[in-house]
Amino acid sequence: MADIAKLVDDQITQNSIAVYGKTKCPHTIKNHLKTNGQAIKDYVLRKTNKKTDPYIFINQKHIGGKLCNDELEIAIANGTLESLIKG
Repeated sequence: MADIAKLVDDQITQNSIAVYGKTKCPHTIKNHLKTNGQAIKDYVLRKTNKKTDPYIFINQKHIGGKLCNDELEIAIANGTLESLIKG
């Protein structure tokens, strides 16, 4: 699990936007997601304490996923999404 935590934390730290979710297309999944997808989902679930995906991180901040009234929906509605992305 430490390797998964490092993988996810490194991706979140090294990218201004990181999105974790599921896909039904087996051709678009990278090998580490194929073999570690459930472990990644479990880690991100523990990290965010949210059960819905996608898990979206902007500048290392979890801003929600698809639920109404989560931070992503609020940022879209009030026009602050761009400033979140710009940091």
